[in-house]
Amino acid sequence: MNNQKQTNPSPSPIISFLQVRKSFGNNVVLKNVTLDIYPGEIIFIIGRSGSGKSVLLKHLVGLIRPDSGDIFFKAQNLSHLKENEFFPIRQKVGLIFQQPALFDSLTVYENVAFGLQRLQKRSGKELEDQINKVLATLAISDLKNRKPNTLSFGQQKRVAIARTIALNPEVLLFDEPTTGLDPVATTVVNGLIASLSRKMKTTSVVVSHDMHSAFTIADRIVILHEGEVLVGGTPAEIKQCSHPLVQEFIKEV
Repeated sequence: MNNQKQTNPSPSPIISFLQVRKSFGNNVVLKNVTLDIYPGEIIFIIGRSGSGKSVLLKHLVGLIRPDSGDIFFKAQNLSHLKENEFFPIRQKVGLIFQQPALFDSLTVYENVAFGLQRLQKRSGKELEDQINKVLATLAISDLKNRKPNTLSFGQQKRVAIARTIALNPEVLLFDEPTTGLDPVATTVVNGLIASLSRKMKTTSVVVSHDMHSAFTIADRIVILHEGEVLVGGTPAEIKQCSHPLVQEFIKEV
């Protein structure tokens, strides 16, 4: 097994990490990580807390910069971009945080409109049509006039996803999307990730410790351990892997 896509990959990755290293003080979080991610796939990056998976994700939108190594998005090197040069990247690569991070003073409609108005300068009927389309896609049209503090955690997650996909990104990054959700809500979110990826033809990168979700919807699973890629492959290949740590994850399913 390796970290390359096993299911009919495109010849060229949409994202590449090449020997990426990141430390915070004396704590080395990523150790020369090399990983290719291909267009249209749903890839799960699995690891325990502190394994570096969320840190890896945040490099893609410039929230964290590598100490060394290179990160490519569609052949563009992101490693040395200035802050203002990340603006177009953030329209193509949408990050959905573990916490919904909605604006409490705005309605659902206004939260979804926020990025469209500021990043894409949309207004009028074009803005309204896009918001209504996205709300309908996520089955939350009936919530559009509500404030976040009146919504359940699962509903807030949907609104956060709606706000991100409204920009029509090419890549969706999910940071622990099912953490804090009950089994029913987890199933709903997994279904959303899968359906959005297929309908919108996006690449979905899901950081998680939830192996059950990975086995349910992933095209490929990569396991990080102590800042390094331990193993990667299709769900079927991961299930056959004899490495003790991989077997620990499998037993939790």
